[in-house]
Amino acid sequence: IKNCHAMVQLKDGNFVALCDDNKHNFLKYSPEGKLLKAWIKEYPGAHGIEVFEKDGKEHFVVVDSGWAVREGKQYREVGRVAITTAEGQVVFALGHPQTVGAYEPGQKYMPCDAAVAPNGDIYVADGYGSQWVLQYDQHGRFIRKFGGAQDPNPNARLSSSHGISIDDRDPQNPKLLVSSRSANQLKVFTLDGKHLETIDLPGAYGGQAVVHGDKLYVGVCWSKENGTEKKLGQSGFVAILD
Repeated sequence: IKNCHAMVQLKDGNFVALCDDNKHNFLKYSPEGKLLKAWIKEYPGAHGIEVFEKDGKEHFVVVDSGWAVREGKQYREVGRVAITTAEGQVVFALGHPQTVGAYEPGQKYMPCDAAVAPNGDIYVADGYGSQWVLQYDQHGRFIRKFGGAQDPNPNARLSSSHGISIDDRDPQNPKLLVSSRSANQLKVFTLDGKHLETIDLPGAYGGQAVVHGDKLYVGVCWSKENGTEKKLGQSGFVAILD
């Protein structure tokens, strides 16, 4: 495993880890940790993965941030998002935001993560790029953007929108959870992009919030103590929120 930024569990109980290794992007494991399969090396900046059902079959949203690792060196490239089968075959790709009028020419696009709503809408968090959350319908048609670094609502602005997920603990009122990692916050939005709440995580640089049961689990890659950042490998932990 190299730079495993994301992992999902399938209906059969197995896990798929997404890596930006040059030899393979997908690693499938049994719940006991046995490697079952390793495949595809098409996403040099592989960073986010979400599993969802369509027509009774499992599919992935795969996010390539554009931070490509090639032969041990890192390169900044253009990010991309693809919808694939569970075997990794591309069904369709989301176009660059500039192609749908969401971004101006030259505006940076380096997405980190994606989430799929109950109605099939796809949300992409441009966390290494221009910070916007981009909403598309289930066919890949652009709907809106919100929450970027320059959102008209200052409470909705994001700084390193590194993770995004659907909070379905209230099935009648699902919400969107977006990490504002550099601000040490999670921001809560309606599914049509209205800011509802800001959850402070003092000192914690958190990524995607995972909903399980009645709690949230947030992976924190590093923290800030007494105003000083403690980088990767020194202070990572999981924050559990009620």
